[in-house]
Amino acid sequence: MNILISLSFLFLLCPTAKAEQLCISGEPITELASFADKYLDNQDPDLGPLHQQFLDLLNEERRKAIEEKYKGACYTVEPLKRNPVLDQVAQEHCQYMASSFDGKSFNGGISHVDGSGNNEQHRAAAAKFCKPRRLKDGKLGCDMVSGNVGGTSRKPEPSTMPHLVTGFMNSPGHRANIVGYLNSETGIGICTSPHGGTFISQMFAFPERKTGESAFRKIPGCTPKPVAIEF
Repeated sequence: MNILISLSFLFLLCPTAKAEQLCISGEPITELASFADKYLDNQDPDLGPLHQQFLDLLNEERRKAIEEKYKGACYTVEPLKRNPVLDQVAQEHCQYMASSFDGKSFNGGISHVDGSGNNEQHRAAAAKFCKPRRLKDGKLGCDMVSGNVGGTSRKPEPSTMPHLVTGFMNSPGHRANIVGYLNSETGIGICTSPHGGTFISQMFAFPERKTGESAFRKIPGCTPKPVAIEF
């Protein structure tokens, strides 16, 4: 089975908050700790439309990447669908990252780990997204969850969303989460800070599927050519 999920180290240093700056982090999820089981919905209603715009752009890149990889096989992949629990958890973490921004450097705020030392897997478990499982370090979490986080000095507006999507797709670790065909659900948090900029936290999950079920879908009207498909 070829699972396109990556937790490899990838961090682009952003020393100052200069114009057009983009900072994204794909650092490994390793620090684990207990976390509260209650989350608040801190989504700014003025930024609400940006969440769907971001997802639409991301799903288009996901579709193109899969269809190009399996070109000739007449397969595409189902789009990621927003899950309200993951949305809430992602938004909460986005607010945390934005609150850590001092207006000078993104390095201190862009992280998978929050102020309590928890990552996406633990925050999802605390929000009761899954039936927690014992992870490698002996603590509980949702092992089917991964995440991308990032930030840019651009304002939170429609023209910024393609900029963020391009940054993620150009980063192998982030791209792996986006195009990973096992992932089917997502949560998106977008926010800004008192110092400006745009922050984003996205979660991915692949809930258990029935035996033989796949996220792949046949492209209507397409005539397949011989090609090897990795499952």
